[in-house]
Amino acid sequence: MQVSLATPEKIIFSGSADDVLLIADKGQINLLDRHANLITLVRKGPITLKAATGVLKFQVGDGVLKVEDNKVSILCGEISASA
Repeated sequence: MQVSLATPEKIIFSGSADDVLLIADKGQINLLDRHANLITLVRKGPITLKAATGVLKFQVGDGVLKVEDNKVSILCGEISASA
């Protein structure tokens, strides 16, 4: 699935990922290929992306998530890389 992780100022990650793990409004959510369409709030915490290049980890502030037609868009006020 195509994933875009961005702040209002810039795109942090844009590419393909097999798995996205994050904390949504009602708790932890795991997005896999062909996930149902969804719009929800993202809560402050970790986001893990499993991409062909490896596992990428980020810390994010509150934001919003949209899944539509196998495309995941995540927009957060703050995003930083995590070890």
